[in-house]
Amino acid sequence: MLTRILQPRPGGRSWTEVARGGTAAILVLDHGVCRTVRAAFGRPGGGAGRSLLVKDASALDDGDAALWETRRCLVPIVGFRVESRCATPGVGTWVAGTRQPLLAAGLYSPGGSGSRVRPCFSLLVAASPTAPRCRPLYVAGEDAPQWLRMPGGEALRALSPMWPAMDARPPLPPAAAAGARLAAWY
Repeated sequence: MLTRILQPRPGGRSWTEVARGGTAAILVLDHGVCRTVRAAFGRPGGGAGRSLLVKDASALDDGDAALWETRRCLVPIVGFRVESRCATPGVGTWVAGTRQPLLAAGLYSPGGSGSRVRPCFSLLVAASPTAPRCRPLYVAGEDAPQWLRMPGGEALRALSPMWPAMDARPPLPPAAAAGARLAAWY
């Protein structure tokens, strides 16, 4: 199960670790303009008060399909963390395949936080025949505004599930490698 993402910091020399409820920068289409917004990692709907971090592309229900048509987002990431349901909680493997950020596809929606509405997102994933078994889908070869404007079916077909040069031991920032949690950026 994907539990965390690594997002590049401005300048590209370091990363920020984003866990459930953490804030990340995402790209959205707002009145025809691609812009960056800050959103919480995890959309409502996980049951028992939990949020959904990922949604399998092959299992979009009617509500998610409607979001896919109108509220897609792209999340710049350089890696992600997977944890086994059988393993010790909090122990996982970081996966990164590139030093350049990939634009992972996601769904975003407004979320409630008391009286304050806060945008939130989840990543779109697909099963993989090799480890890790769940990988974020990302935009390959399209620019962000163009992809965000595509019809839903066409946008889904433009996604790639295979991460370049899969490596389970990425060059993590020293703070993340030491287990420290980095504050969200922006």
